[in-house]
Amino acid sequence: MKRRWKEMFDGFLLALQFYTTVPVKKQIAVDARRLKFAFYTLPFIGIGIGLVNASIITVSETCVQLPAAILALLVLNVPILITGGLHLDGWMDMSDALFSYRDKQKRLEIMSDPRTGSFAVLSVILLLAWRYVFIFETLQSSAMTTFLLIVSIYFFARISMGYVFIQGKLAKQEGLAAFFKQGISRSDFKFFLFISFVFILVISCIDRISAIYAVFIFIFSLIVAMLFLRMLNKQFGGVTGDTLGAVLEGSETGLWLIVWLLHSFATELL
Repeated sequence: MKRRWKEMFDGFLLALQFYTTVPVKKQIAVDARRLKFAFYTLPFIGIGIGLVNASIITVSETCVQLPAAILALLVLNVPILITGGLHLDGWMDMSDALFSYRDKQKRLEIMSDPRTGSFAVLSVILLLAWRYVFIFETLQSSAMTTFLLIVSIYFFARISMGYVFIQGKLAKQEGLAAFFKQGISRSDFKFFLFISFVFILVISCIDRISAIYAVFIFIFSLIVAMLFLRMLNKQFGGVTGDTLGAVLEGSETGLWLIVWLLHSFATELL
C-alpha cells in the first residue's frame, strides 16, 4: 500500500513537471504505473487552475475592483502561464497541419515541424479572441455559479481530453502521447467518469443550481470530445500530443461559451 501511495504521489509530481510550470526539481522514476497516475492527475490540475482563476475574480469583486476588461484578460492569461502555453502550442501545430490540406502522413510531419505557419497564428488569435469575449461576458454576472463553474470549465476540459486520449488510437508510435499511453487502457475512462460524478456531487452540496449547470457542462465536454476524436481519426489517423493539446484548448473555449450561454439564457434558474 505504501508503494502504491508513493507511485501516486510520483505521478502527481510527473504531471506537474510535464503539464505545468510549477518548479518540481525532484528526480522521479518513470514507468507505466507512474505515467498512468500522472494522467489521472490531469483533472485535478484543472481544478487547481480553476480555483486560482476563481479566486482572482473573487478578490477583484470584493477588494480590488479591477475593470472588467483587465479582469477578463487576467483570467484568460493565468492558465496559459500555469501550463507554459503547452496546449496552445498543440492547437497551433494542429491548425498548421489541418489546414495544409495534405494527406495524413504529411500532416503528421507538419505537426512535428518546429516552425510556425500562418494558419497557426491566425487560429490561435481567433481562439483566444473568442475565449476572451466569452470570459468577459460571463464575468458580467457575479452569481455564485460563476465561481463554481469556472472551476468546472478547467476540470471538464481535461475530462474531454482524457476521453480522446483513452478512446483514441495513436497516430504515431513516438512522441508525448505515445509516452503517456503506456499502461493506459480504454477501461481507464471509468475513473474519469467516477471523479466527474464525485465532482458534481460536491458542487451540489455547495449550490444546487451550479450542479445542474455542471451536468450540462459535463455532457457538452463529452460531445466535444467525441467530435474531436472523430475528426482526428479522419484527418490524422489518430491522436498525438499536439492534437490532445488542441482538444484541451478547444474544449476550454467551448465550455466558456456554454457557461456564458447558461448565464445569459437560463437566468430564471439563478
